[in-house]
Amino acid sequence: MRMRFAAHSLAALFALALGGACSSNDSDAEVQAQSVESFCEEYVSASCSTLSECCTQGTKFDSFECRRVGLASCLQMIGVEQVAAGQLRFDRDAAAACLVPASSCPSSATPKPPSHEQDLACRNMLTGHAPLGSGCTSDSDCAAVGEGAYPSCFRPGGVGDGVCAKTVVSTDGSCGFFVDDLELRACPEDRYCKAQPNSTPDEGAQGKARFDVRGSCQPFAKVGQPCGMVEGSDEIVPCEKGLACQYTGAEQPVCAQLKSKGQPCTSHSECADGLVCNAQTFLCDDPQGGVPTGPGPFCYFGGNDSTDGGAEDSGPSCLSGGASCEMGDDCCSGSCVGGVCQGSAECVEDGQFCTMNLDCCSGTCTDNICGQGSSCVPQYGQCATTDDCCNGYVCDAGMCL
Repeated sequence: MRMRFAAHSLAALFALALGGACSSNDSDAEVQAQSVESFCEEYVSASCSTLSECCTQGTKFDSFECRRVGLASCLQMIGVEQVAAGQLRFDRDAAAACLVPASSCPSSATPKPPSHEQDLACRNMLTGHAPLGSGCTSDSDCAAVGEGAYPSCFRPGGVGDGVCAKTVVSTDGSCGFFVDDLELRACPEDRYCKAQPNSTPDEGAQGKARFDVRGSCQPFAKVGQPCGMVEGSDEIVPCEKGLACQYTGAEQPVCAQLKSKGQPCTSHSECADGLVCNAQTFLCDDPQGGVPTGPGPFCYFGGNDSTDGGAEDSGPSCLSGGASCEMGDDCCSGSCVGGVCQGSAECVEDGQFCTMNLDCCSGTCTDNICGQGSSCVPQYGQCATTDDCCNGYVCDAGMCL
């Protein structure tokens, strides 16, 4: 919802900056960039139309600010500059399935995690040019691989150069990277990938041996079952969704129900979704600023109508999402992160689903997860504990799976 476009489109400006007459590749990149722009226009227009109905407590909706902030965020999130430069390819159909415009006013309810279909679409929205089997350094290097799968750069241990692979959901209970098929098999949502004994390549392995990493899909531990590090081995057993691995007095921790608001806790992982462990009371509680206390985003007090006696509009008394700020009180949302007002009155906590940086209380949305940055270890990367791994993976035999 940022920037209004002048007579020249962004794609045209990028083409001029690259200099000279356009080749066929330049022309294709310009068309792709224009597709990004038109998609963002439609996405932001639909979102702002919904948000315009969310202003309460006598506030008014700032449609210009909604469009300005939304457009800039959408273009940056999709990476229009890389698309215009021909570095990435944009799939509009995948983008439409991945990025769904706001359909209701913000609420305190925990956002639903993305479905498998939505996650698949998000991973196919932007792809590279390198075909299967090519060398790569990141997922964005690899070209699209067809329906029902997405491209990824498999790097053993998460370091060094990798190979472009076709990532699919396993249907036979196997998981890991299968070199001959150039296929990276992930487990279904209700299972985790347990590394096979001695399946991790030797440090000095070369060629195919360096990439051959396999395991088997195993069910998550249930209530009362042992979890965490298994004594006498490097195996880590995770709990099924909605449970936490906790010590209850025995030597080995077991899976237990997440705690509700007001129950004692020692870490955030013990509390139910949407709650945190309050550092002062050590009780599960609502996150600070997690419950809406005012109108929706891009709403402000003030105006020039019959309710204020026709007084001249003095402008917003609080700052909308994306504006510079010094403290939370400066912002209409009540959340100032990194000197920037967050775009929603109830920002999303780390580990929850998001579509843009402004959704998150931390100000960082990576791979549609708040607070998930480059510091987390990706799938098949080396780890010491599950906390080292990016959201959704567990540390098993020193590897995020």
